[in-house]
Amino acid sequence: MNRRRVARLMREHGIQGVTRRKRRSLTRADKKARPPPDLIGRELPAEMPGTKLVGDITALPTGEGWLYLACWLDLATREVVGYSMADHHRADFVTWPTAAVDCNPAE
Repeated sequence: MNRRRVARLMREHGIQGVTRRKRRSLTRADKKARPPPDLIGRELPAEMPGTKLVGDITALPTGEGWLYLACWLDLATREVVGYSMADHHRADFVTWPTAAVDCNPAE
């Protein structure tokens, strides 16, 4: 079956294809900046809670636009110790959850 026949059959049945937009990057790379140091050194297991935290940002599409979720995970307990949700992904969106995280090791 060629493209024109598929297009004709789709037209006859009222079916339209979905054209996806090109994904745009969420970051604005600074060409002059040095890469950040690897503070964990790829040694992911942690001995005590609160000693190694890792984070990630996820973009979630909603009916009202994009919602951004930042999570901080404790590598010793594998628990989420802080999170933030916002309609933007500026630096304050990621940094304020770290202030709320209690990094004192459990006694």
